[in-house]
Amino acid sequence: MNGNTSPYTHTVGSGRAILFRDGKRTEATWVRSSQTATTSYYDQQHQDLLLRPGTTWVLLASVGAPLHFRGPVTEQ
Repeated sequence: MNGNTSPYTHTVGSGRAILFRDGKRTEATWVRSSQTATTSYYDQQHQDLLLRPGTTWVLLASVGAPLHFRGPVTEQ
């Protein structure tokens, strides 16, 4: 790890999420009820947001951290 430690992050509960998929940006909520539960994602109408098969990247950012992205992304 070259001296870089992995920070501990509390991932049980719920919070704000932004999902980028198929060129669209979706405001979401993540929910994980226990350490053994799967994390679920919901849109603003409380509908399941399903992830595509394959590799999923999750970026954990501090509350209030700025978000900058490039590319042709539209609001969903």
